[in-house]
Amino acid sequence: MLTELDKQLVKELQSGLPLVSRPFAEIGRRLGLSEEAVLEKLQAFKDSGHLKRLGAAIRHQRVGFAGNA
Repeated sequence: MLTELDKQLVKELQSGLPLVSRPFAEIGRRLGLSEEAVLEKLQAFKDSGHLKRLGAAIRHQRVGFAGNA
């Protein structure tokens, strides 16, 4: 069962990682957690099977590429 804080973390992740040098620290700041606590929660999600992977979805045209493969 996900807690309210877990649900908030999932919403943060679904909206995309912040484009900063320490995105998990920024997410933690938004949720009132430390960077370490965010990473521990993500590891717990992975261990429980709630999280399979984190991946990038790059909008190739926005970063300067004309084509995508």
